[in-house]
Amino acid sequence: MRTDRVALQFGELLQRLRLPLYWRDMVREQVVQAARQAGFDSEAMEREKERLRLKRGRITAPLITQKVK
Repeated sequence: MRTDRVALQFGELLQRLRLPLYWRDMVREQVVQAARQAGFDSEAMEREKERLRLKRGRITAPLITQKVK
């Protein structure tokens, strides 16, 4: 099968797809529920995000300084 035909058919399929206006909220809620069931700790995730943000800052700061000079 030719890829251009598959791409065209897939595009037509996507055009017919209709999602509710609040689909993002629905997906978000399902993800939150699954995370809770898996024992997910949102506070630990926030701490890890902050740790990684700070680490990224330490790694990229020397690169930015070098470009400025």
